[in-house]
Amino acid sequence: ANPIISANNANVDCWCPGYVNSIATVNGYYGAFPYDRSNEQAVKNGVLYPYVKTTGVYKCPADKTVIFNAPAARSFSMNGWMNGNAFGNTSPAFRLFKKDSEMKNPSKLWILLDEDEKSINDGMFLVNMGGDARGLVDAPARRHGNSFALNFADGHSEIFRLLDDRTKNWTSLPIPRDNPVNRDWVALTNISTELQ
Repeated sequence: ANPIISANNANVDCWCPGYVNSIATVNGYYGAFPYDRSNEQAVKNGVLYPYVKTTGVYKCPADKTVIFNAPAARSFSMNGWMNGNAFGNTSPAFRLFKKDSEMKNPSKLWILLDEDEKSINDGMFLVNMGGDARGLVDAPARRHGNSFALNFADGHSEIFRLLDDRTKNWTSLPIPRDNPVNRDWVALTNISTELQ
C-alpha cells in the first residue's frame, strides 16, 4: 500500500510505513516520528509485523547501512503495483492489484525486492511500466555481486542478476530505460504487474 495518505501523514495501514534513506536528513513528508526515519518502531507499526513478530526479516544481512547512528531497519520494499501506485500505466492498462484473487499468475509477480541502500526511501518500489522514459525510478540492490533477491506472490524467491551497466553503476535516479533498452528494466516490467 502507499506509505502515505497525504504529505506529512503516514499510512499506518501500509505493510511497512516510514522512510529509510542513508543520504538524507529527517523527512517529515512520510509522517512524524517514528515514520520520518529508519526506525524499528515504524517497522513494528506496519500491518505485516504482527504476523512475523521480528524485525530481522525486513533487512538483508549484507546491508550494513547506518542511519542516525543506528543500523537501517529495512532493506526490502514492496512492489508498487500491489495496492500502491500504478506508475507509468499505459494503454492497454496494467492492473493495480487490490486483492490476491486478482492475480492470474502469482508465480510470475514479485511482492518484495531487496532495494539498493542509496535508492531506498518509502516502502514502495516503483516500476515504471513505460508511460515515459524514466525507466527505473527506484533501484534494486547491488550488494550481492550485482544481484538482488525477489519474493513472489506464490511464496517462492529468486535471485536476479543485473545485466545493464547503467543499473550496476548508477549514481542518480532514474536509471534510463532506452538507447539501448535497459534489460534490467525489461526484466522487472515482465514480473511487476499484468495487463487488465
